Amino acid sequence: MCDFMEKNRKLSKGNSKNLVNLTLSTAIVLVIVILILYWFALMHPLFSDSVVNPQCVAKPGYLCQTPIYVHTNSGILVVLGQNTGKSWTGANFVFVPQGTNLSNEIPDISFISYPANTVYAKNGTKSGETLDIWLPVNGVTPPVDIGTTATGSIWVQYTTNSNQAPQYAQIATINIKAS
Repeated sequence: MCDFMEKNRKLSKGNSKNLVNLTLSTAIVLVIVILILYWFALMHPLFSDSVVNPQCVAKPGYLCQTPIYVHTNSGILVVLGQNTGKSWTGANFVFVPQGTNLSNEIPDISFISYPANTVYAKNGTKSGETLDIWLPVNGVTPPVDIGTTATGSIWVQYTTNSNQAPQYAQIATINIKAS
């Protein structure tokens, strides 16, 4: 009987070693697979370039939310608002690509015709109000090409009364994938 028990004890020790080896091997393989997937997500353009979280960072007194690039109309749809304490009697909004030249600290881009959104030029906007704004990007310089990231800022040309000269303000910076 002793010989039988001795053999069983030796077999149990061998099985324990095999189980430990199998567990360690599985853990090492899992770590390698996770590292490979992580590397692909960071380094491979197919994965990293296609994931650009849209960002719209508003300046104090302004609101910029939910920017969406719409390929069919080559433009950015975004929720904008102002809470400056003054209502605007007129407002023209425009997307200004990064790298646009400035003249007297104002972007060298049209605020009164394309690519500006002039829908609120006559109606204006009240302080505290939010608006769904369409900002065309087709034809701006430098161009926003499909598959690239549209980086720049959103500006407004506004007046607070009809006798006032237009004023200019940068509302937000924006970073969005043009897809």
